Amino acid sequence: IYSLNNNLRIVVSDNGKGIPINKIELLGKQTMVSKKGTGTAIFNISKRLSGIYNGQAKLEITSELNRGTSILISIPLDSKGVLHQNVEGVYS
Repeated sequence: IYSLNNNLRIVVSDNGKGIPINKIELLGKQTMVSKKGTGTAIFNISKRLSGIYNGQAKLEITSELNRGTSILISIPLDSKGVLHQNVEGVYS
């Protein structure tokens, strides 16, 4: 977790087998389903971040086969470095 360019950045990484690029592209779509689970969690997280932070939050996935995967969540901070949320109507 760190701050860069007026954004709070959260990175979660692993050193697993990685995710093929075509699967990463599908993770952003609500319809992805696999034998081991669903990609709807990534879709829902991205959608909620967008709603809470007025489209300014970002979720990026990078992966390299046999090396691992990283997920970066970037959330905007105000000029004082404070998080502000627009939660009204997000959960309805």
